Amino acid sequence: MNDDSLDSPYSGSNYTGGIALWNDSSANVNIIDSAWSTSNADLISVEEDIWNENGWGNGSAWTQPVRDDGLICAEYPTSSGGCGSSDTIDYAV
Repeated sequence: MNDDSLDSPYSGSNYTGGIALWNDSSANVNIIDSAWSTSNADLISVEEDIWNENGWGNGSAWTQPVRDDGLICAEYPTSSGGCGSSDTIDYAV
């Protein structure tokens, strides 16, 4: 995971503390911080006005998964399709 594009207060100790809490949980996932070029999940902060201008709904965040063949599963928070339960997700923003 990478936090290079996260705005404060989401970056820094909140980011590293969140990783530590996740890794200390019973979840069968281990998260490590890595460089943008090698991470499988990149966290990005988007300004509220841009979120609204793009018509991304009433949510505050969403995950944009990408299949191992490069197909984006959901281009917008309100869209669906592209990926199914048998697909392998290789990357997420």
